[in-house]
Amino acid sequence: MIRILTIVFIKIDGYIICSMNTHLSYKVPSLQKRQLKYLLKKIEKYQKKYEVILTGDFNMEVGNRYFDEFNQKLEILKMKKIDIIDKTNSNKFKTKTAIDHIYIPSKWKVIDKGIKKMDEVTDHLEVYAKVSL
Repeated sequence: MIRILTIVFIKIDGYIICSMNTHLSYKVPSLQKRQLKYLLKKIEKYQKKYEVILTGDFNMEVGNRYFDEFNQKLEILKMKKIDIIDKTNSNKFKTKTAIDHIYIPSKWKVIDKGIKKMDEVTDHLEVYAKVSL
């Protein structure tokens, strides 16, 4: 499960946030399922002590069975997916909606969200969110 998860702890005004970023497989659905299970374990572990943010390239759209189950489990863990629907990767791929996603604690308020074009560094658009704790 190479390149699955980077974890960073950020201190803002004495408040420590656990920021996780992932890049899941795009070829093997059974591997994606295992990767999502791994992410859930890590979120559960770090939620005991920190507020957790999860971002990344999931290579899955809403409507994918494994991804929808993952989203339901995150709701139980009191996390919400920021509602960004627009396609976030290049037109050379057949996806129709976002495959890059942001999750935050359910109690946080979304102030702004969206996508921006990057400067040709990647074949994805930048997915962003401004939140209030």
